[in-house]
Amino acid sequence: MIGTLVCIYSLYLTFKPKGFIIRGYDGAGTGVAVGALGGVIGGFTAFPGLAIVMWTGVRDITKAKVRALVQPFIITLQLAALITNAIHYPSHFGKPYWIMLALTVPAVLPGTLTGVWIYHKISEVNFKRVVFVLLIVVGVGLIVKGWSGLR
Repeated sequence: MIGTLVCIYSLYLTFKPKGFIIRGYDGAGTGVAVGALGGVIGGFTAFPGLAIVMWTGVRDITKAKVRALVQPFIITLQLAALITNAIHYPSHFGKPYWIMLALTVPAVLPGTLTGVWIYHKISEVNFKRVVFVLLIVVGVGLIVKGWSGLR
């Protein structure tokens, strides 16, 4: 269901009328609601940034502000999930875990650096387009994962 919602949302915002922007709703109450929804979604999809990325997509804010909102949110929730898992499932954090972590960090680094380079090179409009395309990819991935789990 979440994958389908993400795909529909992303397709709509990719081709939305220029006038469709939500203004206001930038106070603490909205932040708490979006953050709580992100926490719930992150708890069962391991994609905690989904709600906040979707929320910033309909706002008239710069790519720098989007990044400033999304990155701390995701790192905070990922650390919370890691700590929670370490407390509840300490046996999962043995030698194999640390070996995989040591192998994956260098593998992820070139992609991260490429993403940062692209971020600095693209315009505000293209930034949003790239975000929506990536959300479509995520949505399709969630749909495929959901369908494969039904078999």
